[in-house]
Amino acid sequence: VIPDDYPGRQQVKSIDYSISPSRIFYDGTNKYAEFTILHPGDELNIDIYSQIIISRFDLAAAFEIYPVHEKSINDRKYLKEEKYIEINDPAISENEITAILTEDPVDKIKIIYDYVMDNLYYDTYNPDSVGASSALDKGSGDCTEYTDLFVALCRASGFPARAIEGYFLYTNDFHLGHNWPEVYIDGYGWIPFDPTVDDTSNSTGANFYSLKNFYIYMSFKRNDEVLNGYHYYYYLYWGDSIDVSKNVGFLILQ
Repeated sequence: VIPDDYPGRQQVKSIDYSISPSRIFYDGTNKYAEFTILHPGDELNIDIYSQIIISRFDLAAAFEIYPVHEKSINDRKYLKEEKYIEINDPAISENEITAILTEDPVDKIKIIYDYVMDNLYYDTYNPDSVGASSALDKGSGDCTEYTDLFVALCRASGFPARAIEGYFLYTNDFHLGHNWPEVYIDGYGWIPFDPTVDDTSNSTGANFYSLKNFYIYMSFKRNDEVLNGYHYYYYLYWGDSIDVSKNVGFLILQ
């Protein structure tokens, strides 16, 4: 998966490849580069260089530019259960939070946001996903679990929500990637939140209303069929077994 323009969030000024992709294509909102390599030899590097302008976008910014042109979303997949987002599990569907009624949808989303931070504490990075229900039962997780639980509770409450996968610039482990949720609010569009960073760091100033422009958006899918359920990349090979590693670096220009 490769970065693409996302209005209000990021603009890809350029993207260069050390090896030309066999094709570049879209699947839904995600953009992909596919490489076909014949006789790679003992070692092969595929380098992708991208220049991206990152803009701040959060709930406060959405308030400033209200109203947006799109008032509703018709894609109901963002309200359904999927792997790791088990909205039909009683721990989610019968959770006391889902029954709370508010006049303002933002107030309800804030209740869900606070509930996630109150009921999870940040554990060390875990490459294996456990899902929203297990995270709630355990009471801990990493950014993936914070996101899955938040998205599941939002969907169970009737708010379209999705998990975003990308990079958070101001962390020591940015190469691992980061997950955060977006919720669709009528009149405002897709709004990003980051309960993980809010719950674990005071230095970034992240909160329910405000996020700094530290986010690079890569994927809008929680379970990516194009990548066979993997994250960021997937490879298929014939012949002898191979080792593949991913390295990510950033040069930030103010």
